[in-house]
Amino acid sequence: MKTYFYCIDIGGTDIKAGIVDDKYNILFTDQISSSSINSKQQLKNSILAILNLLESKSQLELKHA
Repeated sequence: MKTYFYCIDIGGTDIKAGIVDDKYNILFTDQISSSSINSKQQLKNSILAILNLLESKSQLELKHA
């Protein structure tokens, strides 16, 4: 079974995220705007949204620890 990792970059303009494999090959990436985020809850929701988007885009069977 392969191991995959989420990578997240939270910036003032965008939240960028990706999925990499255990050899650090970038498999999938996406980004969403973070400029209108005004609370911790909005940030949390945005991070979960981009991770869900990546998971559905990748069609990998990912297990969360």
